[in-house]
Amino acid sequence: MSGADLIQTLESLGRTTPIIVLSGWTQDLDRAALPSFVRAVIDKPVKLEAFKAAIDQVLQGDPS
Repeated sequence: MSGADLIQTLESLGRTTPIIVLSGWTQDLDRAALPSFVRAVIDKPVKLEAFKAAIDQVLQGDPS
């Protein structure tokens, strides 16, 4: 199952657990079409600072 398939499955199940997407192909993502529970999209290779900031954002409940 791909990450896109997982997101689609979670959405169809009504799940709202915040997700941070890590991808080497972010240019192919339509970010506007992602469900609201996808809280961040980070390019690979992942920079620790960006990953930490995304985790902090999710833990603080910031939807942006």
